[in-house]
Amino acid sequence: LFRSILDSLRQGGVLSDDNGTSIDTGIYQSSTGEILLNRFAGQLRVVTDKTAAAAFSTLREPIDLGLLRVERADGNGLVAISALDANAGLATGRRLLLIFATDAQNTGMAFRDTEEKVIEDFGRLPVRLREGYVDLTLARTAGNWSVSPVGLDGNVHAPVVQGTGNVAFRLSNNGPSGPTTYFLLELR
Repeated sequence: LFRSILDSLRQGGVLSDDNGTSIDTGIYQSSTGEILLNRFAGQLRVVTDKTAAAAFSTLREPIDLGLLRVERADGNGLVAISALDANAGLATGRRLLLIFATDAQNTGMAFRDTEEKVIEDFGRLPVRLREGYVDLTLARTAGNWSVSPVGLDGNVHAPVVQGTGNVAFRLSNNGPSGPTTYFLLELR
């Protein structure tokens, strides 16, 4: 049934010939090409002019998202980057929001099954984040650049990584100011 629907969408011009959707390979791509699900690799990717993101169950090889490349990670997670400048995208923006999210669970949270799909007990605050890291490369250079953690209260803390030229760094969600999932990347 799904194959016939897919064939009808291609014949009707809803899906272009270069759309990568294929039941056999487990690839499902949106009609705009901006969203790609790779079922067998356990990855979901989103790439637009202002945002690039990838959620992955494991990282067997780097993920190329155009301007952002996820080189390595120590487990499952989500990495996203978005331009904060009003009239700029990822290619030209100077202030970029980075998100690095790993598994998050309430303290004392319990599951009924080993796959952690059925919640037995929702637990209580505080939320616990799995400590993790990810190695990232941005296909841009800058005179100077820095990455600063943004606390869950919205405060921007001192940079944890700085450089000149090529933008490549390891990002950890356990910084000097405590755990967070948000970071500000500034290119000068």
